[in-house]
Amino acid sequence: MAHPAGYVHLNELQIPPFFCPDRPTRHPDAKVLEERGLAWLSKADLCSNPREISRLADAGIGELVAWTVPHGRAEQTQVVTDLNFWYHAFDDTYGDGAREDPPARDTVFPTLVRCLTAPDSTVAGPGRFGAALRDLRRRIGRLAPRVHLLQWSNAVITYLLHEKWEADARRRRQLPDLNSYAVHCADGRASAASMAMLPIAGDYRPPDHEMERPIIRALTDMASVIACWDNDLYSFAKERHVGGFQISLLPVVAAELGYWPEEVILEAVALRDQVMVQFDRLRRSVKNFRGPGRVSSATCQYADDLSLWISGQLQWGLHSPRFAAPEFRVRMPTAWADRPLSTDSPRIDLRQLPSVSWWWDLTG
Repeated sequence: MAHPAGYVHLNELQIPPFFCPDRPTRHPDAKVLEERGLAWLSKADLCSNPREISRLADAGIGELVAWTVPHGRAEQTQVVTDLNFWYHAFDDTYGDGAREDPPARDTVFPTLVRCLTAPDSTVAGPGRFGAALRDLRRRIGRLAPRVHLLQWSNAVITYLLHEKWEADARRRRQLPDLNSYAVHCADGRASAASMAMLPIAGDYRPPDHEMERPIIRALTDMASVIACWDNDLYSFAKERHVGGFQISLLPVVAAELGYWPEEVILEAVALRDQVMVQFDRLRRSVKNFRGPGRVSSATCQYADDLSLWISGQLQWGLHSPRFAAPEFRVRMPTAWADRPLSTDSPRIDLRQLPSVSWWWDLTG
């Protein structure tokens, strides 16, 4: 990979402010959500030692849910909190947060899928993560219509399939191209599964046929991509410090352009801002459309909740100790950008990527 003039070492990296048109809102019960979530985590026995428990306790999962689901109902929002503890504990054990490559990684993914597709079966021997996932599925089934339960379950299965793909790619040290990585961020990680919980947490019912409209599917995809790329950017220093083969936005963009990851920070932020601008444009068009075929108030609420979820993810990520890397002089932004970042000569146009170009086709 080329080493261009003007190279900036990681120790001097400045992350520019993120553009986000909506400011975050916070749920008032963050402390209660955290306390009850930690109690559930302990009961589920998802952490193998006190250090893992302490790491998750310090991450502020209750704050994450308070910022991303600010208007959720009490019981539903607690389930979302416990789910987030499950996602983060799973990531620390089997995902890209794992300190080492667990020998059981290849068998745990299909086992967990079985827990979702046949929750009454115990043949697979799911272990503590499977038992906890079954508990969460049961609780969601009590709170949500079956169609929403299945939407969440399918999103978790997709997440697990992508986690298996990412684990295999890291093992082979195979970096995806940007087109493939955009698909991975739209469908994988835990974002899609988290967003499937928004109508459940808010106790509203968007009609199925409206949720299948291209514009709503595009909003969901874009929200997932924005959150994943934001996470990639503010966790880059910590992941680099932990070591191992990184699959995240900066290395992917660097490989596309032939530079070092630290050299493409402005280009990467400009790319996520491209998506943010189009997301906001489509969300406003959904809310302002008045003609035949307009969507219901419940679907409009889902679109608004996606925007709050994005800003909440960003608010939490920029301040969570989970991503802090004090040993590096990496300066994080202290304010939100009022306008999207644009480079003088952008070298990547997302509208030319086959996997995501259809987002822009929706507005012509």
